[in-house]
Amino acid sequence: MLKPHRSATQTRIKLKPLIAIEAQRLLRRDKHGLETAAISWLLALDELDLPFEIHLFVNKGPDEELKTRFKRIRVISSPPLPYAIWEQIWLPRQLLKQPYKLLHATANTRPLFVANIPVLLTLHDLIFFEAEQRPASLYHRLGRIYRKLLVKHTLHKCRQVFTVSSEEENRIKCLFPKLSSKLSVIPNVVNEHQLRQSPKETAVDGLLMLLSRERRKNSTAGLEAIAIAIRSGLQPGHITLVGEFSEKNEQFLETAPLMGIKVNRLAHLSAEELFKQYRKHKVFLFPSLRESFGLPVLEAFFSGCRVVLAAEIPSAGLVSSSRLIKKSGDPIDLALGLMTAFEDQRDSEEIPPIPFTSGQQAEAYLIQYQPYLQ
Repeated sequence: MLKPHRSATQTRIKLKPLIAIEAQRLLRRDKHGLETAAISWLLALDELDLPFEIHLFVNKGPDEELKTRFKRIRVISSPPLPYAIWEQIWLPRQLLKQPYKLLHATANTRPLFVANIPVLLTLHDLIFFEAEQRPASLYHRLGRIYRKLLVKHTLHKCRQVFTVSSEEENRIKCLFPKLSSKLSVIPNVVNEHQLRQSPKETAVDGLLMLLSRERRKNSTAGLEAIAIAIRSGLQPGHITLVGEFSEKNEQFLETAPLMGIKVNRLAHLSAEELFKQYRKHKVFLFPSLRESFGLPVLEAFFSGCRVVLAAEIPSAGLVSSSRLIKKSGDPIDLALGLMTAFEDQRDSEEIPPIPFTSGQQAEAYLIQYQPYLQ
C-alpha cells in the first residue's frame, strides 16, 4: 500500500527548545554589579554548543558593542523603555511569540504575569528591604518601592530562586521562610576576560578606593583611615578615589592633612577601566559594611592588589591569602590595615587560581535549566 504523500507544509521540523533570559539593563553605560556579574556567565554560556536556543531580552542602551560579542545567543532589544513598562508590558508580550520552556530573570525582579512559563529568578540581595542608605531622588525611591512590592508578590510564584552567597541565602530565608526548598546559591565570578585584557604591570605603590554615598559603603570611615595612616607616616605614592562624592566627603578632602600626596578623582568607570586601575595600585581599600557578595574584592585581589576589608564580605571567604587583610569598619583599625598592607614585602606570594569561574557558573545554571527542557 502506498503511503500518503506529505507536503512540505505538513512535514514537522523538530526545532531546538527555546529558553528566555532577561537582563534588562545589560546595555547601559554605567553598569552595576548585577550587570557585570551577568555578562561573565552569559558570555561563557554563549561559547557552548547547547541542545537548546537562548533568547536574551535587554532594554536598548548605549553599549551596542556588547551585543556583537554574542555569537550563539540571540539578543533581542526593545526600544528604550522605563524599567517597569519594559518588565511588566513589553517582556510578557515578547514571551507570547515563542513557546519558551522557561524564563530566567537575572536581576531581582520578574513580570507579575507570565503565561504558562516557569520563572527562575536570581535574587542578588534584599538591600531594598532595608533602611534607605543614601539621600534618594524620587526616581530611586519609586524604584525601591517597585522592587519591594514585586519581590513580596512574585517570589512565591518562582519555580526556583538563586542568590549569590550563603549569607544572602540566610537573609532571604529569614524574611521568606517558605522559600527554603526553592533557594540555592550560585556565586558571582571575576570577569576572566577583563583579567586577561588588563595590562600586566606590577604596581609598587598606590592606594585605590571606591566611593559611594550609601552609608553601608562606609566611605567616610575609609577616607578618615587614609588620613590617619598618612599622619602616622604612610607614603602610598598616590591615591585614586573612584565614584560618587558626598558633600561630607568633599569637605573632608578639602581639610584632610594628606601631606601633599597626589589624589586622583575619577567618576564611574567601565569594567575595562576599573581593571586597569586595579593593576596600577598596590593596595585596594574596601570599607563597605554590608555586601551581598562583594565582587570588587575578588577583582582587585586577582588583579594583584592587597585588599583591606572592613567586614566579613562573602566574596573574601572564597580565597585564603595574606593579601586579604580583614579589619573592622573603624577608621583607626582600617588605618592599621593600610599600614600593614603597604609594609608587607611578600610580593612573591603566588595568587591562587580563581575558585569559581564563569564557565562553572554557566554550567551551574545549565544544571538548573535541565528539568524544564524535557
